[in-house]
Amino acid sequence: MNTSDNNAELAWYKQFWPLFIIALPASVIVACIFLIVLSFQKADDVISKDYYQRGLNINQTITQIEEAKRLNLKLIATIKSNTIFATLEGSDVEDTILTLNFNETTDQQRDASISLLRQDDGSFKGTLPDSIRAGRFYADLSPLDNPQWLIKGVIFLPTESFQLQP
Repeated sequence: MNTSDNNAELAWYKQFWPLFIIALPASVIVACIFLIVLSFQKADDVISKDYYQRGLNINQTITQIEEAKRLNLKLIATIKSNTIFATLEGSDVEDTILTLNFNETTDQQRDASISLLRQDDGSFKGTLPDSIRAGRFYADLSPLDNPQWLIKGVIFLPTESFQLQP
């Protein structure tokens, strides 16, 4: 008896090729189930939960940026250890507390909001949290009590100084 006669006598489930052909789609199904379960367990932090409200606020943001341009505002800041020292140049701004928001593009847990308090000499001072020591951040600056203007920019940390202007 030759080998082709042996293969003909074996049942289909004992032969290599039918099992190989069945294993390929079966492995794809297992991989799909794994990826579906993984995608539902891991939330996407990049997508904001209040995306609709943010979309409605776009016109207000544009108005605030135009107001900052009209006032000719410019933030000049230096970082020493974990403290930010900043001056706000341009039109006379009477606000005593400014809010500086750092938004990281991919990790929402690294986002931070810093309050810059006005000092006696007119400059501002705030503390930089540990979560934003290094990386690329979208920053925006506005008054805490009455956000009539807004300055936005991109900051690459670590750095000794940065500027924000509309």
